[in-house]
Amino acid sequence: MAGRQKAAVAEWRVALRIVEQRRIRNPHAAGNLADEAMLDALPGERAAAGDTLRICGQLSRQPAGRASGFSWTIYAALGRKTEVADFFADQLKGKPTVSLVITRHSLASTPVSIDFGRSRACRP
Repeated sequence: MAGRQKAAVAEWRVALRIVEQRRIRNPHAAGNLADEAMLDALPGERAAAGDTLRICGQLSRQPAGRASGFSWTIYAALGRKTEVADFFADQLKGKPTVSLVITRHSLASTPVSIDFGRSRACRP
């Protein structure tokens, strides 16, 4: 078990370096910021993830504190259940705005597509 944790930390550091390199090439890409926020959220870096998520929302013109098609997984990783529940409640009301693909964090999993209506890109 201890060996797996060391491997996971090493993989996390590699992923963070890759995202940081992408941000250097394109510093205003909301998708890169979202990836960085998720990488901060997964090991529990709540403050860093929240700050990055806030900037990501501003760049993509999303309402502050509201989960969207590209950010709900980050809110979930941060344990912010209310924002995630509100997002799905909005999607189930009236006119859905996004098409989502939900995956479990496992190499063996198969993505499950949930289409809430008309398809539109989730990321800005």
